[in-house]
Amino acid sequence: MRALLAVASLRLLLAAPAALAQHQHGTGQAMVVIAHDSAPDGRAVVGNVAHFAAVLFGADGTPQFHHNMRIAVRENGALLWETTGDSGHDYDGVNGFDLVFPVPGAYNVTATTEGSEGEVTGSFAGYVVDAAPQPASLKLTLPEAADAGAPVDIAYAITDAQGQPMAHTDALFEVRKAGALEFRIHTHGHQGPQALRYAFPTEGAHTVSILAYNAYPTPTAPVFAAFTTTKTVQVAPALPGAPVMPTLEAPDSMMNDVTMGGSQGGPFVVMSTFDPYTSVGPFSQARLSTLVVDPATMQAVQHVNFQATLTDALGRELFRSESLHEYDGILELVVGPQAPGQYHLDVKAQQGAWKGNATEVFTVLPPIEALSAGPQVVDVDGLDQVTSGAPVQGVLFAHDLAGMPFAHSEVDLQVLPKDAHAAPIVATKLHTHDDGKFAFNLTFPSAGEYILRLAPFSLEARPTPAYFGPGLGPLDVPLKVAAGSALPMARGLPLSATGAPTSATPGFEALPLLAGIGLAALLLTRRR
Repeated sequence: MRALLAVASLRLLLAAPAALAQHQHGTGQAMVVIAHDSAPDGRAVVGNVAHFAAVLFGADGTPQFHHNMRIAVRENGALLWETTGDSGHDYDGVNGFDLVFPVPGAYNVTATTEGSEGEVTGSFAGYVVDAAPQPASLKLTLPEAADAGAPVDIAYAITDAQGQPMAHTDALFEVRKAGALEFRIHTHGHQGPQALRYAFPTEGAHTVSILAYNAYPTPTAPVFAAFTTTKTVQVAPALPGAPVMPTLEAPDSMMNDVTMGGSQGGPFVVMSTFDPYTSVGPFSQARLSTLVVDPATMQAVQHVNFQATLTDALGRELFRSESLHEYDGILELVVGPQAPGQYHLDVKAQQGAWKGNATEVFTVLPPIEALSAGPQVVDVDGLDQVTSGAPVQGVLFAHDLAGMPFAHSEVDLQVLPKDAHAAPIVATKLHTHDDGKFAFNLTFPSAGEYILRLAPFSLEARPTPAYFGPGLGPLDVPLKVAAGSALPMARGLPLSATGAPTSATPGFEALPLLAGIGLAALLLTRRR
């Protein structure tokens, strides 16, 4: 639920697309917009999860492929998070990340794309308030055991001190096995529980994590500190007689694409993107985004209800949910399928009288490269002597046992306090080019023990099921942060009792629309 706000005064018109027609990209001007997980004025709460996404639109009004993107987040002038252009490289032009603001004040998010003809920058400004959180817990209905490939029903509700469900709360539903990320999606509850159906893909112990938070923290919304609930599900082998996925041949090339959906009852359009390609390999990840956009303004349509169903090549249901309301009209799904075959993600969207639909078809390939592609080793540099309150540069280096860089791979990254129920202070995906290195700058808000949680993966059909770090098993790297300086507190941002800016900062709510207006010519090329 990331309220999408354009940062350039540009109107791009799109012709009404035919249902499921494939879209051809052109060249011309581009614009970066910032999607944010908040109300239109950018209000955030200390300790809550805030989601942002930098989206690069081309002159044709669709997300653009393969661009380096430098992303930075500052609060009260202090740098909290930053990527390099290489580590922020994105395959489908929709680059999302989560973070937690540690102190009250004013924040700014910038994203600058790097291209052969120049740069395009987008910016968004908002503010953070401090509020006394109320007690909250998660009421979870989840089986302790399941059969591989057999869908199970899962429901959860964020409840108050009296055990009553809170209205309009949010969660990130995530599944991992031995540290590898298998599935993630954002869900929302209107009045009752959030619900979904999910099929664990393989046998063994799977970890289900649900990060509970409030994605739209208005002054009247329930305030509670974001927290994580984790359960283990033991998955038995598939039942005897289960059908076998068909054998596939590798395609000539791995493609990028934007799929245009169909709609009725209004001017909005639906478009879906593939990150990295329309084909992925086993032990990889497919990151799929569906956007509902008003083509007359290039604004995402707020408050869209979604339904989504993911099926495999045999038509078996792997995931389904209707608890997918998005404030910004962007539905993001991450899946790490391992069985080769062709998969379908069918999405329905509704906002008022308008309805739309889109289908994304992607293929999981069998391994097509030599077994020497794995295993891989991930080294962590720059985070051994860290103090709080000051940016530190961390560098991850992925390489094989001979020391050769694992080029053009990616890693899902989370940094979280060493607390089983803590929310990550930052969560994102990073990219490496030829050198196998992922660089970033991060400020730890306070001293203590943290965990750097890594889930590396190949972008192509390379057989890399095993990754190693400082120890064997899941890549949870322990970090110790010593006491340093305090982060600067709010300056020049007096707040009212409701947590909104007062008249001492006139026009503050307009800042998100005016800050960082950037527009430059950019030759949009298809490159790796």
